Amino acid sequence: MKTLIAVMGCLVAASAFAGLDGVAATDTGSVLVRFADVDLEKSAGATVLYSRLQHAARKVCPGYPVLDLDRRVAWSACYNTAVARAVQSVNRPSLTVVHMSHAGRAATPQLAAN
Repeated sequence: MKTLIAVMGCLVAASAFAGLDGVAATDTGSVLVRFADVDLEKSAGATVLYSRLQHAARKVCPGYPVLDLDRRVAWSACYNTAVARAVQSVNRPSLTVVHMSHAGRAATPQLAAN
């Protein structure tokens, strides 16, 4: 069973920041999220892990720009991609359901092909 997941900012989103206040296209980060203590068989456990993944995504994506719409769009792309990739990496239906509900989509979990 996986107990760690790396949440990484995506290169595509980071490249949207290229040239903006010195943020390079290769600036990405990763945060390890531990979840050995979480029971992903229960929705409460999936919600706890999802919250951790969201927190990690906020850390790996550059600071949220309040007044600059272009940067806000790029930040959102980075954040959403980081969370989605982490959820996909965990590959558990309960977490996918939580993610889909937060993303405003119908909860139809599809596991990644092995």
